[in-house]
Amino acid sequence: MLSTSASATAAPFSLEDYLVATCSLAPAQARKAAQKAFHEATKDCKKKAFEELSHSRLNSASNPNAVLELLSGVGLSRADIAAIVAADPLLLRSLTKNIGPRLLDLRDCLSLSTPQIIRFLLVGSCALHICHISPKLEFFISLYGPFEKVLMVMKKNKGILQSNLERVIKTNLALLFATIVSKMPSILGTSEECLLHKIQFLINKVGLEPQYTLGKPTLLGCSLEKRLVPRYCVMKVLLAKGFLNSNMSFYSFVQIGEVTFKFRYINYHKDSVPGLADAYAKAHAGVVLSEV
Repeated sequence: MLSTSASATAAPFSLEDYLVATCSLAPAQARKAAQKAFHEATKDCKKKAFEELSHSRLNSASNPNAVLELLSGVGLSRADIAAIVAADPLLLRSLTKNIGPRLLDLRDCLSLSTPQIIRFLLVGSCALHICHISPKLEFFISLYGPFEKVLMVMKKNKGILQSNLERVIKTNLALLFATIVSKMPSILGTSEECLLHKIQFLINKVGLEPQYTLGKPTLLGCSLEKRLVPRYCVMKVLLAKGFLNSNMSFYSFVQIGEVTFKFRYINYHKDSVPGLADAYAKAHAGVVLSEV
């Protein structure tokens, strides 16, 4: 557990000094973290958060100390906590009544290991992400539960009683969701409506299996309008005209960098597939053509 400062001082609270004295950061590292907090919190979307950081949440060491206690309580070491606080010092302003249950969700409900929790918290805006764990978990369970149930029935797993099937499904999905979160924590900051549209497109239009989409969370991190739909249009056209290997997966097609993609699949076929470049541009603008 990190040591905490018990004595109160009359001087105004200093985040930089606190990071040195309590979190064991080097002075230069603490200065950099404090500057990062100021930069991040003064962005339009975080202006209120910074005001809270400066005037209410961190006017004393009491709230940050409580946050550090919670971080320690889920099994994080002194070095782990120092790294997390250095990466996102704004975490110290989170209300303990909000962050406490979310950290317990990471450890208990999602069964994340200590290294996975560290990886999750080291991603920027972790305080925001933590608040979205429970609703996102329920969203994934409600969305993928039926598919998982069908899959289990098809495999004829007779060792599980019907009465326990729902619990087993939720447990398996929670573990799968934990893997997704550890690989791509930013998915928790994406709205459920946005995720639903992406998942529906990948399953109903592209034809991917539900379990496959869960195993490739980076697909869910791509823009539907700017990446997934335009790439699918090009892939469909090139496959139909025999210019693309049928073994090429949509996932691989999406992962190609934009410059390389345009050179290899748009410019290269500009003569053999007239109108492809125009169709790709229109797809980016939200107009999907059925033929090129």
